[in-house]
Amino acid sequence: MRTLFLSLLVVSAACSNRSGTLPDGGDEPDGGGPVVPRIDLGGWSVLPEVDGGTKEFLVQVAKAQLGQAADLDLDGLNEVTVAHLPDGTTRWMIQGAGGHRAAMVERSATHQRVTIYFQNAGIPVEIEDSETTGDRVVQYDADHNRTFERVRTEHPVDDGGIEVVEQAVLTDGGFLELARFTLPVSADQGAATGCKGADNIPSDNLLIGGTKGIELQTSGPAACNPTQTTKLNDALQCARDRLKNCVQQSNPELANRVQAALASKSLKVGCGNPCGGADASTEEGFWNSAARMNFNPNSLMTLTPDQLCAVTMHELSHYAGVPRDDHHDDGEDPIYNCARYCAHCVARGPSSGSASKDCVRCASYDGARRACGLDRKLENIECPSLALCHGGIGVNMSCTTCDGIVDYDCNGKKLPGVGFFSCCQACPTDANRVNDKPCPALSASSTCGMMPAGCR
Repeated sequence: MRTLFLSLLVVSAACSNRSGTLPDGGDEPDGGGPVVPRIDLGGWSVLPEVDGGTKEFLVQVAKAQLGQAADLDLDGLNEVTVAHLPDGTTRWMIQGAGGHRAAMVERSATHQRVTIYFQNAGIPVEIEDSETTGDRVVQYDADHNRTFERVRTEHPVDDGGIEVVEQAVLTDGGFLELARFTLPVSADQGAATGCKGADNIPSDNLLIGGTKGIELQTSGPAACNPTQTTKLNDALQCARDRLKNCVQQSNPELANRVQAALASKSLKVGCGNPCGGADASTEEGFWNSAARMNFNPNSLMTLTPDQLCAVTMHELSHYAGVPRDDHHDDGEDPIYNCARYCAHCVARGPSSGSASKDCVRCASYDGARRACGLDRKLENIECPSLALCHGGIGVNMSCTTCDGIVDYDCNGKKLPGVGFFSCCQACPTDANRVNDKPCPALSASSTCGMMPAGCR
């Protein structure tokens, strides 16, 4: 099957030529400078010329995957740089705002390492090592304290699934098993058991000349027609914007993972998902094979723009290898929650309907969780050294029991902090005539019913 989407044809043209509609041609170095691939946009060529930069984005993705510096966010600066090391390793560096590291991908013929950094602090919070066999080990520093406290191992099993083991790293260097489960290779949320929504897109091995970039299916059972391609264009444009301007602020690790994948891993996109109940399916594949993403043609035509944007962000997370667990289909993990929250708090999929909960489950750090809303509760806290209780003349003492405002996120998790002193609940028996700060009958507040910023 001939599939064109963003496949490389030949190498030529100058770096300054970034129209996104580069013509065919032979090798043509620009004055001895670096050569840049000419790209055939294939099925995407049906899009109108003014399309929010999607064509240019696709050209930049292909450049990065072909080992060239690239500008994935189209801000005029190449945030992706590529080095080809003497031992044959290719290293992609992805920069975030301010020039700080966001992600790094190092790939040889037998091994790949992906390092994900937190925000712009240059702190590695995820290190993923993958082998050509499909085995993968991921280390996590979820609380950003420069210590990896959790390890996830993945191993392909005979029935086509992936066995996952989650372990805590103990202070003595040992491990404590937290969970063990098996996942299907393909993420087919909502599909009937056994239906594999991406199987009608041919697979591809990146180590033996596979297609680079994002390839749109233009023939065969997963082919996209011009109308469907325009729908994908709009969804991709929205997803790019929301990943940069929402997910990056709430869960920078997830956003950086997607950027790392776009820079280094091919993706095949189709419009022929045969599985009823699934808006789309994605098979990440191993690091040395192209990922396959297949949209349900009915969903493409019936979902609202925000719903399709959420589905696209969700599938891009699978493509990027964002870890899922055996409860993923319950809809309560960052893959679901970030997609819904950052697509203007759209309701789609299981456990949807609470914007504040989607927001807080997406968030990867306390500052982002606070921004989703707060449940402020009055609870017992340590009393301050203040003489708020008074008895007879000269008898002034501190309270014996005090209440303070304690902050919880909108998912019921207590946020760090000792609480703000609010009132004196009880005084010593010999100083209980006057209480300068008595507690009211009820004092609590919540902003969790309000729409978080990402909804607007």
